[in-house]
Amino acid sequence: MSVIAKAQIVTDKKILKRGDNLHDLSTNEKRILINQGFAYSDEEFDSIIEDGLDVNESFILSEAELKKMKKKADIVEYGKNFGLELSEDLSKEELILAVLNFVEENAAE
Repeated sequence: MSVIAKAQIVTDKKILKRGDNLHDLSTNEKRILINQGFAYSDEEFDSIIEDGLDVNESFILSEAELKKMKKKADIVEYGKNFGLELSEDLSKEELILAVLNFVEENAAE
């Protein structure tokens, strides 16, 4: 079972960041984190992307999560949730960087 952290997770062995794969944890630990809302499986994340990014502004994706998006149009659409207007003429990497920078700059507001 592949599981990805939704938020920072601190264990007795290490600190995992949002978007990290939790492959080092036991199956039981992964299930607990999913049930508590701290992590989700790859299938859950893929369904979020495939369902047209029906997300709200409180749902902030990490760089790793943005990189999983297959189409530039999905990144552009995600940016619109924050009022960000992007062009699909940019490369995928440029779009991701623009979204991350915008979210970071506006997080303090």
